[in-house]
Amino acid sequence: MCYNVFLVLGAQSPQDHHQRQNDRAARQRNVVPPSGNIFQKAKALVPILVPLFISAFRRADELATAMECRCYHGGEGRTRLKQLKFTAEDTRCAVVITVLLVCICLTRLFVPGLA
Repeated sequence: MCYNVFLVLGAQSPQDHHQRQNDRAARQRNVVPPSGNIFQKAKALVPILVPLFISAFRRADELATAMECRCYHGGEGRTRLKQLKFTAEDTRCAVVITVLLVCICLTRLFVPGLA
């Protein structure tokens, strides 16, 4: 029981550490919400996203190594991947979302004061 509690509490701590580390790095770079067109905004987010992805991949690698060292293997009683199928309901949702996005874009183009 104590071991399980230790694992649960210990599993949250490194994630909090990485989040604090990323927040600190963003503050040091004086990150402000970007302005300009979509490409300028995307370019301004690169200094934030690159360290975020690097730390996420580093954390995933550390977890994979730890699981491998403990001889972990998913066996009997583990969940299995359920293969999803594209259905008619998915098609309807995709059409509705596409229509809404086109309406939003057209509204921003043709309604004065929204652009």
